[in-house]
Amino acid sequence: MADAPPLVTAADISRYAGVTRATVSNWRRRHSDFPASAGGTEARPMFDLDEVKAWLAAHGYGATQSPVSELRTLVQAHVRPDDVVPLLKTVVVEQGRLVVTGMPGQFSPELWAAVRNVAEHEGARTVLEALAERALQGTLESGVYWTPESLARFMAQFVARLSDSCPLSVLDPACGRGGLLIEAARLGALKLYGQDSASVQTELARLSVALETGIDPDVRTGDSLRADAFPDLQVDAVLCIPPFGQRDWGADELRFDSRWEYGEPVRLESELAWVQHGLAHLQPGGTAVFALPPGVAFRTSGRRIRAALLRAGAVQAVIALPSGLLPWTTIAIQLWILRRPDADGAGRGKVLFVDVSAAREPFETYTDQALSIWRAFDADPEGFTAVPDLAASVPVIALLDDLVDLTPGRYSRAPLDPAALVERIGQVAADLSVQTDRLQTDVAAAGKWCVAQQKSLRTATISDLAQRGMLQILRTSQVPAEQTAAAAVDASRSVLSGRDLVTGGRASETVGELAVSSNLVVIEVGDVLLPVVRGNRQDGAPIRVADETDAGVIAGTGVIVLRPDPKHIDPWFLAGFAANADNGATSGGATTIRTETNRVRIPLLPLSEQGGYGMAFRHMTELRAIARQVAESADTYAGLVVSGLTTGALNPLDSSEGRSRWSD
Repeated sequence: MADAPPLVTAADISRYAGVTRATVSNWRRRHSDFPASAGGTEARPMFDLDEVKAWLAAHGYGATQSPVSELRTLVQAHVRPDDVVPLLKTVVVEQGRLVVTGMPGQFSPELWAAVRNVAEHEGARTVLEALAERALQGTLESGVYWTPESLARFMAQFVARLSDSCPLSVLDPACGRGGLLIEAARLGALKLYGQDSASVQTELARLSVALETGIDPDVRTGDSLRADAFPDLQVDAVLCIPPFGQRDWGADELRFDSRWEYGEPVRLESELAWVQHGLAHLQPGGTAVFALPPGVAFRTSGRRIRAALLRAGAVQAVIALPSGLLPWTTIAIQLWILRRPDADGAGRGKVLFVDVSAAREPFETYTDQALSIWRAFDADPEGFTAVPDLAASVPVIALLDDLVDLTPGRYSRAPLDPAALVERIGQVAADLSVQTDRLQTDVAAAGKWCVAQQKSLRTATISDLAQRGMLQILRTSQVPAEQTAAAAVDASRSVLSGRDLVTGGRASETVGELAVSSNLVVIEVGDVLLPVVRGNRQDGAPIRVADETDAGVIAGTGVIVLRPDPKHIDPWFLAGFAANADNGATSGGATTIRTETNRVRIPLLPLSEQGGYGMAFRHMTELRAIARQVAESADTYAGLVVSGLTTGALNPLDSSEGRSRWSD
């Protein structure tokens, strides 16, 4: 934020002008008057923002980016990473608004205008996000994220007792930006404490918690394990998602630390160090909820500490969740629910195990089920009834074997009933036979394909077709705050996500918070649905044409809706060519590709000629759907047989007839 001219990269220019980086490179080569590099390196040149704006205006290129993107560009140009934390320290929350008490003159009027615009329409948290991104550029903490609100809320509900009242005091020793503290406050917590090693994170947590809850939290900077900022603090509850797989967490220098009540963690067991840190800050009877990687439950290096936690009655439950819940890792996490033993040291004698790791239902469905199971167990551990293949309570003495494995799947799965298993295998085999016959019939019905004389077809991008009025491009998007009341709809309404399209499933989410923050697009029969992001080019785009089942469902933010005019474009014709993996219509890396409607090219043919293509594309789509069913049924069949053989519920085919059958 000095007097030097604000500098931007080629990527910033591309975002500002709404073009690709290749276009910016072409401008530099072809236009001698394009601004010269004003800094940076030869590989990553920097340009004077004011000169770039003047050049764009002179050549008829206006700023097409959103207010948030414009703010990020201006922050990149005007704010140095080292200046963000000092700036945030001057910000306070008054009556639900951010107020800067110092350094306002060091911001340009243009940047201040962008800050006010985004704060008014997108919320103050978005402004904080833009500043945080700048502060963390080039640091090891550049990959930090907000904890998803749904997961934070789920974790916070476990510290509430059966009266649904939340503990008054809550600590998060790895608070990040304060998501867990916010949800605890929403459930009734009044005293909030947090610590994080990154100063920008602690400032964001301080401001975010105050903005969202009206409570001024006590958030401090420092490494919680090496330099505990609250050495004498004892709270009613601890909520924490600690760093996973730390190696340099201070194992050597923290030997004989008083917090290691249940055993000294070795270098590989940083998560168990965090668990003991949390328990040390609990009052007797207090509850801690940790989100941990699955290895903590079974690694040999942590066996003694797990055994000590069990003997003390500290471990109450372990809940296995599906993968993909945390934006920074694909690891399937587990929730550990612990309680600091009371003065008499009496434990329950049982531990609850819940496994929803394979759940395909919406997040709210399986988490509500897990929470209900926990509350039933918490109310009456001895009278708790196991839920087959989902939850079971196990005596502590049965867990103290050579492994002390606390993986929920080991205990929640019900023993296989051999008779029921054989019946189920027969049902799946019958389904597989029907599906295979249908697949063969459909392939035969397609007939023989004729070799066509190759011809060059005129094409146009989807964006061009939209400009000509031949179709509409629709996206669910954010709306200004003053318009949200008009946009509100039933929060329980179904939403089709990009993941649903990619997996070939139906709508699996609900509107939720989108009901009051977005301009929602309602899907109609005949709409062509494209995912914003999909897999690699070899897969082909998972595109579908909406039918009666999709009609009335809300399109998620990861879905592009193309609504063709039936007088000009056949929906299946459009979908088929848009789904072509060789279209050259997408951009991205080796594993993910982003759909860009200004690059998807569609042949320009009369409607009468589109019909034949459309029928063929529709038939191939149905063929793929049947093939997926065959693959799923075959996988289920094989899985049932293997499970039966490995658990002793089935015998192998050892007769001469059986041997010949398997060898054919």
